[in-house]
Amino acid sequence: MPTALIASNTSVKLGPIQIWDEWAKFDLNVTTPSTGMRSIICNYSDVGNVYFLLRGGAQLGANATGGTEVTYTGLSPFPDATFLKFDGAEVTQIAALPDGAFVGPQNMVNTNYARMLLKFKSLDYVDNVETGEISLEYSPGVVSLPANAASYFWDSGSTTPVPASMSFMIPNPETVYTRTRKNVAQLPTTLLASLPAGTINSATFLGAAANTVMFTGARSFRKIILGDTPNWDMTYAFTVRPRDWNMFLRPDTGAWSYIYNGGTQLKFFPTGDLNAYIT
Repeated sequence: MPTALIASNTSVKLGPIQIWDEWAKFDLNVTTPSTGMRSIICNYSDVGNVYFLLRGGAQLGANATGGTEVTYTGLSPFPDATFLKFDGAEVTQIAALPDGAFVGPQNMVNTNYARMLLKFKSLDYVDNVETGEISLEYSPGVVSLPANAASYFWDSGSTTPVPASMSFMIPNPETVYTRTRKNVAQLPTTLLASLPAGTINSATFLGAAANTVMFTGARSFRKIILGDTPNWDMTYAFTVRPRDWNMFLRPDTGAWSYIYNGGTQLKFFPTGDLNAYIT
């Protein structure tokens, strides 16, 4: 062990792992993420265990009834500023006497000890409380009136129609809502099959009335935690309109009306409870 850290007053436990603290610092910012760093020394063989302990993540396991359940461990916090969460580590081997350096089993120079510079930063969501990031995009949105009938007039009470050949835009504002769920234990293939893109909400969704929100798609990002355990970050997109998605603009009346399938008598878009994507 490095001579400077032989004293037992620098020895602490990180979970079940023996480490030795060197120093710590953090920077508190306003317009950029706040950051923290903590330098520790540990046995070289414990480097991976330290990383996975701080990294956390979701794991599938068996429950008491023989089914499966998800256990989620959040990112480890910075001790002196717990809103800063673990964001990575820089590892340096230490050739400390009397052990020195030696050739390890991977045919590489190895040591008994390592210095880990642990990095922390503030997140844009509350880990272990919120599922992940949220974003909103607003656009005016317009619909072009089909030019095969005159249903609009130049002045109030006028009998002079706007020519059907004159194509103009009807306002139809849209809000795109994106939700990212961090560290999902498995790909939600069953959910995506039961509520595919193009499904509209059958129940109130994030304050929006039924039938005004459409699920427009998803994308995933795979990562590995705790050795070989995969996790995914899942991003879901939804588009909100002020009116029912199954209502279309009729060119003959200028009104919004439902369209039905002539065979099934079902409306154009299927419906489902989209809350399953965010809970």
